[in-house]
Amino acid sequence: GDVIDLVNELGVTCVRYPGGNFVSAYNWEDGTGPRELRPVRRDLAWHSTETNAVGIDDFYRWSQKTQRRSCLPSILAHVGSKPPWTSWNT
Repeated sequence: GDVIDLVNELGVTCVRYPGGNFVSAYNWEDGTGPRELRPVRRDLAWHSTETNAVGIDDFYRWSQKTQRRSCLPSILAHVGSKPPWTSWNT
């Protein structure tokens, strides 16, 4: 789509998700599984609603489709959720 075309045009090689201040309160487990079952949460960084319509699984599939290297912030490894991030990532 439009985003893939723009990423190709710009020559982007690595895409980070989630990024910025948003990542400090992001729970990676909220972005897994079927979209209709993902929780809606308050985004503390932007004082808005996070629907989790796009999650880690979606980002991973997108990065594979676009042949981009995915960069996942290491802070996701210690949000205190179970099962640990590292087991999903292997």
